[in-house]
Amino acid sequence: MKLMLVGSSRELVKHVHARFGSQGVDVIRYSHPIKAMDNLEEVQPSVVLFSFSDFPRHWKPFLTFLRGELYRDRCVFILLIPPEFSEDDALKAQHLGANGLISEALADESELARLHDMIARYQDLRDTRSATRYRPAPHDRIEFLATHPRTRQLIFGTVRDLSVSGLAFIPDIPAGTAGLDPGSTIPTAALRIGDDIILTSVTVLRHDDALILLFDHLSARESALLEEYFEQRAGRPQAGV
Repeated sequence: MKLMLVGSSRELVKHVHARFGSQGVDVIRYSHPIKAMDNLEEVQPSVVLFSFSDFPRHWKPFLTFLRGELYRDRCVFILLIPPEFSEDDALKAQHLGANGLISEALADESELARLHDMIARYQDLRDTRSATRYRPAPHDRIEFLATHPRTRQLIFGTVRDLSVSGLAFIPDIPAGTAGLDPGSTIPTAALRIGDDIILTSVTVLRHDDALILLFDHLSARESALLEEYFEQRAGRPQAGV
């Protein structure tokens, strides 16, 4: 299942990834609502979470466009709202076809549980599975390179495993990844897979002995490229956790 998160808050990204990424939901974050709107047809999300606080002027045209393209029964739209959200805006959201409104305070576990239950009314979360992961063999040409968003230093290392959702990466110099806390975005990264190079941005899911990174967005062509590479290798992908 694909969940499109439209918001710029790092805390929001961290909590959504932690709750739904562990269930195998493919969380795709956009920090620009117009770009997210442009990619709706390509991504075909099952769920859209939209931050009112981050984009108070964009949620209505986004929702109107969504309902015109994907229709109410094909995509769940949930608006994440602040305490001062007005009753008038709530009525507009209902009229435009929002499936629900929920507090943006997702650091509260009870709010995350409410969000989970709201999505589960429309989408079956019980059958989701983590993406299968491929562990590179010595002969594989799989490399990952990123630029630290604050220090601008290059981060080199080894890809421990890889899937269409993200990768586990062991940096050569762990000190060079300081400050990359869960929820942090690395906007400049490159993945070499065989003879192809994918330019992307990633979000940090975990940072312990390895960096667990989630792709913010891969195109359908890029996802297919990864899957084709995995299938062509003698060692089959291993089930993800």
